Amino acid sequence: MRHFIKYLVVNVLLTGASVGSVAAQLPTPAPAPSRLAIVVAQGRVYVYPSRVPSEGEGWIITRDGVRLTRDPMTGVRGPNEFAAAIGDEMALVQQITGTENSVATYRRLRVGGTSAAIAQILSPRTAAALGALFVDSAVTAGATHTYAAQLVRLARPDSVLRNVRGTVQVVDMIVPPPAAPRAAVTDGLNSLAWDATRFTGATTDIVVAYTVERADSVGAFTRITSLPVMRLADRASGMQDETALPGVRYRYRIRAADFLGRLSTPSAVVSVRAPDTRGPTPPTSIASEALDGRNRIVWNITPEPLAMGYHVERTVGGDSTFRRITRTPIALDEPETVDSLVRGREIYTYRVRVIDREGRIGAPSNLSTVRAIDLRPPVAPAAVTVTPLRGYAVRLTWRAAPERDLRGYEVHRAEQGDTGFVRLTALPITGTVYVDSGYKDNTLEPGREYVWRIVAVDSSANTSTPTEVRFRLVDDEAPETIRSMLVRNHLGRYVEVSFTPSPSLDVARYLVERVGDAATLVATVNVTGPFIVRDTTVMQGRRMRWRVVALDSAGNRSAPVADTLTFRDLTRPPAPRRVTAIRSGGPVATTTVRWERVVSADLRGYVVYRAERTDGPRTKLTATPTTAQEFIDRAGSPNARYVVRAVDASGNESDESPVAVVVVRP
Repeated sequence: MRHFIKYLVVNVLLTGASVGSVAAQLPTPAPAPSRLAIVVAQGRVYVYPSRVPSEGEGWIITRDGVRLTRDPMTGVRGPNEFAAAIGDEMALVQQITGTENSVATYRRLRVGGTSAAIAQILSPRTAAALGALFVDSAVTAGATHTYAAQLVRLARPDSVLRNVRGTVQVVDMIVPPPAAPRAAVTDGLNSLAWDATRFTGATTDIVVAYTVERADSVGAFTRITSLPVMRLADRASGMQDETALPGVRYRYRIRAADFLGRLSTPSAVVSVRAPDTRGPTPPTSIASEALDGRNRIVWNITPEPLAMGYHVERTVGGDSTFRRITRTPIALDEPETVDSLVRGREIYTYRVRVIDREGRIGAPSNLSTVRAIDLRPPVAPAAVTVTPLRGYAVRLTWRAAPERDLRGYEVHRAEQGDTGFVRLTALPITGTVYVDSGYKDNTLEPGREYVWRIVAVDSSANTSTPTEVRFRLVDDEAPETIRSMLVRNHLGRYVEVSFTPSPSLDVARYLVERVGDAATLVATVNVTGPFIVRDTTVMQGRRMRWRVVALDSAGNRSAPVADTLTFRDLTRPPAPRRVTAIRSGGPVATTTVRWERVVSADLRGYVVYRAERTDGPRTKLTATPTTAQEFIDRAGSPNARYVVRAVDASGNESDESPVAVVVVRP
């Protein structure tokens, strides 16, 4: 089977992928698509849901509304079944995960992390064994189908945790060839870079990685990337050829790879000559040590006479691309550094290069691999709040913990009479919101007091001290809406909101809100009235919406009743005075209209009109109000008449100014 690094847009293969500060050192994957990742090849449809199901979860796959999986797709149930399912790919997966037997490999994949994600990416058998891939062979060529994947709890198949879908025609997808790469010499090595097309999320966007091929000036092309280079979302993809011989001119080309490892036709060829001289030789030995929350890397001092310092590079979780973690060279006589941007249980591989006084960077050293450890528990969630919802449910929210390696949160619940807490989340959730809708067949009970515990969990399975919150559930039946409302512009001075009250007897108060870019509370009205509110803070000239919400004693809000109004100042500004129209000669005769400034607090400008006679129709000469106090008319006649109107911020125009008759001056 051909292996490749699939594009990390396949969320199902990203369970436990590196985030936070580690992501600053790694390529950023493309945005997650809103549809399934689907590939059609050899008459089969390969469907990748959005992530690997966790313990107690499974995927239900449907085609055109017809269920294809009798039971939710959960994957194999143990190490032995997993080893049998992936067969001869076990060696590859163990190399990526850094494990030595099937039991450790299976447990490592279930825990998650970048290495686990890449193992699933490199091995479709692994993805299928973990419940992350469905192959539909019972399709008709040329037909168009809509696939859907629903992630459900096994204990409650009716509870859908995630729902993704995609539509595809059963026609073998062709892997499009990539654009020609760019070749250059960087850090003393032949370097290639290329741009991918913008990710669209469509089912036809199937390119996930690239392979690089090389030839000398006359020889045949051979592949030089043992693992393909992934397609990046935030920068150009690329690679450095560390095996090029000095002074030799090489030709390069690339091929695109899809989800199934199929390759496109090659790109156009580019060429570049390797430098005649190479950089300094690398250190002969490098070692790494895992400390609490950081990795220490040490190496022996280089004997190169022109050496100036060192650069350290790393890769995470089996990724084939090394990236520099030192911004400036490390001093020559201090051959060690500490990498603090690590996550517990993740595998890191390091290498060192030497830079000389001429700026040349040498070949990399041997590799040193270490699994990071983290024994520090995360900070406990803060500011936990409980909000009652309809249907006897509650929404729990809390402030996110600041840990860079945060995996998620566990939610536990207890009630009156319980001797312990029940865990509600099978695996840590990544968000800071959780809705507790009750038990399997029953909702939470109104009038009963519940206690919830929120616990933060990091990537090393360290847990914080729990944060507790108590809440007594009350009746959450919302009151009826108000009967009617009216919004009125009162002489351009303020907006008056009047309404008739709700017929519900448990209404505690009414909220009158103005909704623009955000909702603003205008007033709170007592149940005894009066049911009239003046809004004196509304901005003129804007179309706004006012709404009234009834609030009962339990805090339940009724559906809002709204009305819309454009608030304007109804008072017109004063008319301009002392308008004159002077026509001057020259090659092109023009008429200059001037007037006296109008004094108005919200003056926006002036509008100039022209007429052929005093009582004739007016022609507007200024498309938008002018702030100047003169206007030059290049098209008027000597017999024209002019009037000017002032305009305020609400668009009100003043009365006409006195009519100005053109005075001709030589």
